[in-house]
Amino acid sequence: MTTPAKTHRPVEVLRDLPIDLENEKSLLSCLIQRPDLVRDESLSFSVEDFHFGPHKRIVQAIIELEGEGIVPDPGMIANRLTDQSDRDYLLDLTETMWASPSNAKFYAAKLHEMAAKRQALFDAYKLQKAALSGVPDDIARVRAEIAQRGDPEQIGKTFWVDAFDICQQPVTPVEWLVDRIFPRTGAGTVDGPPESGKSSLIVNLAATIANGGGCWFGQDCLFGPVVVLGGEKSSRAVWRRDFERLGKVIRPGSFLIPELDGPLWKWDRREGVWFKTPSYAEAVRGIKKIKPVLVIGDTIMRLGLGIDQIDNAQQAALGLELEELAAEAGCLFLTIGHTNQASTKEALSWRLHYLSRAGGNGLPGVLRYCFAVTRIHRADVQKNGELEGMFSPEEVSFRKLIACGVSKGNEIPTAAWTNNNPAFFEIMPFGEIMMLDRNRFVSDKPMVVDRNGHLKYPEHEGEYHDPLADL
Repeated sequence: MTTPAKTHRPVEVLRDLPIDLENEKSLLSCLIQRPDLVRDESLSFSVEDFHFGPHKRIVQAIIELEGEGIVPDPGMIANRLTDQSDRDYLLDLTETMWASPSNAKFYAAKLHEMAAKRQALFDAYKLQKAALSGVPDDIARVRAEIAQRGDPEQIGKTFWVDAFDICQQPVTPVEWLVDRIFPRTGAGTVDGPPESGKSSLIVNLAATIANGGGCWFGQDCLFGPVVVLGGEKSSRAVWRRDFERLGKVIRPGSFLIPELDGPLWKWDRREGVWFKTPSYAEAVRGIKKIKPVLVIGDTIMRLGLGIDQIDNAQQAALGLELEELAAEAGCLFLTIGHTNQASTKEALSWRLHYLSRAGGNGLPGVLRYCFAVTRIHRADVQKNGELEGMFSPEEVSFRKLIACGVSKGNEIPTAAWTNNNPAFFEIMPFGEIMMLDRNRFVSDKPMVVDRNGHLKYPEHEGEYHDPLADL
């Protein structure tokens, strides 16, 4: 016989529940006369099978006394009950009810049957609520709970999934926020050295999505609200300047920045766990109302208090927290972080790899998605460099050229931009972003310095791609 945890049930489901109080009283009478029946596994009932509160508390008292080796007579049961009304009810029950312990198995079976009917109504409500939420993970979780409860042998044990059953289901296509670049849901990182343009690129993406989506640098993208948590911007004036160069937000309520009181998580060194702060609760409460398609954490160091980047266990635990927030938000949650200084001397493809992230590999090892941004260096375009001949060393020195790509994309097909085949951009002097094409924008014309000593940009024959054209 088991004692499940207390379950909180919605009020609207409690109407017209199948209840048989007389049967509950009969079984209680049997247990009071023969307390050893609580150890009879053939009865197969639990405390939660009783519906009436006093009945539950009386049975619980009998179980506790029996477990302590104390004979649970009515007097000892009454002493264990804390509510006087429960004691009065027990006295009335012992005086007015009598049932033969030989029929305990019948009463227990009927009790379990009524409890199963009530549970079916509760399960139906939970499944309906999950279906109305439209979140596939919630539906799958509720169905798994119901399936596990349906097999008594599996309760409290490991649930084994049969791959054959999985293969009977239709293959579902991968859902994208940005086609073949950013997945629709999950948690991931966007890393790069300071001043590499990672925040500019992601804010440009967020503005595109908030303003109607459609296309982001040649890749289809969704439309929906965007939320930015944390933020390296020191004031609203800084945000205003960034929106001017990266794309103005033209739809009210589509790009929201909560002014939180503090970080979302706090590391407890003694317990070795992350605790959610009141700011986390505030953020999640707002996110669930807004239902964004993208949440950005800028930067990861601002979201967690007590982060130690070289503590792999702590970083792995933080990764699980990020995934939990992404699941609660029901969308993609991207955190912006930094790469380590030593990686700046490595080859381009390695600088874009998630192992170049600052600190240990605990966080990227847990997350399923990693994206990175880096500046293009002179060594990349010189002889034996990965971009040899694509740009001249002078161009790299005077222009802000960046590369970006996905280095880790578990559960998704190969991305359109990867660390080995990145996309290239130029952040122009006034901050706007232009995508560069390997074929159309490679120029063999030498860089020209005017009489004032300023470098002139070569005239490209390719068409300029305005990132704000679709907004």
